Amino acid sequence: MPGNVRTGLLAYGHRRAKDCSDIEVVSPIGADDSRTQARMVQGFDAIGETPIADALDRAGQSMKAFQGQKNSIVLVTDGVEECRGDPCAAADRLKALGIGVKVHVVGFALKPGESNALQCVVDRTGGRYFEATDATALRQTLAEVREIVVAQQPAVAPAPPPPPPAPKVNVYFQDDFNGAKLGELWDVANRKDANFGVEKGQLLTLVSGAAGFRHGNSPNRFQLKKELPNGDWDIVLDLRAEYNAGRDGTWLGVYKDDKNFIGAYLWASTAYCSEFVVSIVKRSDGEESLFHKRIAGSTTCGFGKEDVPAVLKKFAEKGGKLLLSKRGRQYTASAVMNPGIMSEQAVEATTDALSVQRLSGDPALMVAQHEARKGETLLYADKFSILTYE
Repeated sequence: MPGNVRTGLLAYGHRRAKDCSDIEVVSPIGADDSRTQARMVQGFDAIGETPIADALDRAGQSMKAFQGQKNSIVLVTDGVEECRGDPCAAADRLKALGIGVKVHVVGFALKPGESNALQCVVDRTGGRYFEATDATALRQTLAEVREIVVAQQPAVAPAPPPPPPAPKVNVYFQDDFNGAKLGELWDVANRKDANFGVEKGQLLTLVSGAAGFRHGNSPNRFQLKKELPNGDWDIVLDLRAEYNAGRDGTWLGVYKDDKNFIGAYLWASTAYCSEFVVSIVKRSDGEESLFHKRIAGSTTCGFGKEDVPAVLKKFAEKGGKLLLSKRGRQYTASAVMNPGIMSEQAVEATTDALSVQRLSGDPALMVAQHEARKGETLLYADKFSILTYE
């Protein structure tokens, strides 16, 4: 795609077999150029199911912020729906979003008659259906799809509107961890005193083994017994962390229980393909939604070009911030790397937004491992803040 077309990449069935929930926004819209996304595709293995309806729903949610633009979804599939979804109904839901999205379907080596199950998707969204029987035909078909998508784009992007005035920021709550122990507003769930302490203006906590918001019995989940403010806010954690186990992370968010929470999750994986990622994760009655934004990744799996262990070492020394932000009913997660980690300037990564209608629970933080492995994960929390905006 040319530079005036912002692209995103969503994949399914590329990580786990026999798992219809294996759907991932690998590259949010506008986050990476098309060459980077092509390298990501080269690292995938087609090992899972074909949840077409749910994938279309997820793609539509990713495009809600682009209402009023020329939007397209290009669905490339070598099979029909395998997860009891209804692609026709998913097409109706896309149309109901009011984002004017057209779905173009590329059926690759489908069996006779299978295309009939997908024809409704293009009919109901105003897209086109393409058939490709082999690799050569697929290249030709995708080139034709490219021309259709490009033709929808305006020749010159309109000038952006002037930025709104900066809001006034107020400190609703702040803890610098300067005392000899945690403040009286903090409650420690599944308390394990040997694994945390407050000293030298820091809350130090560590874990070994699987832990986090998804695990209700995890040790030392720090929950603030103070009601969240009305309106827009940021929960901010100034931190450093030593990620030694290969599957490490830090959670910050609003926690009720392991089936109901929303959190910013700053995690790294160096056990397989190396990557450093911030995620927004929501669970409502156990049903999970999430978006990722990659901070750094290795070339091994087509994730990027950074030396992830070197980035993590600098992060342990120089630190940064982890944020969960509320704007209306939209929630995002952000990570800020302090100068000297990724570049001479601070580098910020922010996820796409998830919607929450009702929010209950306590502001919370904890150190985590998303898979039990040898080694300890250490979190040094320098400051915990809740900021409000007028």
